[in-house]
Amino acid sequence: MRNLIRLQNKGKGKRKPQKVIVRKVTAVLNWTGSYFEKIYKAKVIKKKMTNNTRYPLPWPTDVTSLADLGTHIVDFDNGITAEAAGEITTEALDILSEIVHADLISIMGMVQDAMEADIENARVIAEDAGFETNSDGTRGPRKAQCFQSTEQGALIVWGNGGGPHEWQKSLDGGATFVNYASTTSGILEERNQKSDVALWFRSRQVLKGGTYGPWSIWVSGIPL
Repeated sequence: MRNLIRLQNKGKGKRKPQKVIVRKVTAVLNWTGSYFEKIYKAKVIKKKMTNNTRYPLPWPTDVTSLADLGTHIVDFDNGITAEAAGEITTEALDILSEIVHADLISIMGMVQDAMEADIENARVIAEDAGFETNSDGTRGPRKAQCFQSTEQGALIVWGNGGGPHEWQKSLDGGATFVNYASTTSGILEERNQKSDVALWFRSRQVLKGGTYGPWSIWVSGIPL
């Protein structure tokens, strides 16, 4: 009888492992408000990224350097003064603003890579770099996107996820394409392209052991 009771009670009090759902946290750059609010945000991010031990130097070559960001911040800052004095147009100041914006988008891609490598601390990583966050409730990596830059002939392309990527480029939506480039992160900065000509890109992650992730969808942009 005791053995029967022992068998009946065996396993009681034990719970099945619960499925843990990890919410994806995405870095966000809120580039709205006045010129003064934008220049302040850019300076905060530059300060937080300077000597940030999460991102040892040298940075990947496809990420805007702090030196270039600093130069563009100075240009933007001087432009705000010049526009107020009537020395340059608002349109010219908008271009200086968008150059800084493109720099920050490039850096944000590197920050997102660090977040995806340490999901539990993703929000802290973003905040330590000066970026806001937005949790979208999914588990997937960063999605392929293409951003138009105000720099003449330039585009910024995001691949799926972080880490090293291989890229293909097309002029006809992927009907024909060429193997184009390799990057150490999921960001491709495309420069010196013909204005008003649509370009398509796709990429795949380079994984450990010489294997590859799936190709992303084709994404397109038209440089100014």
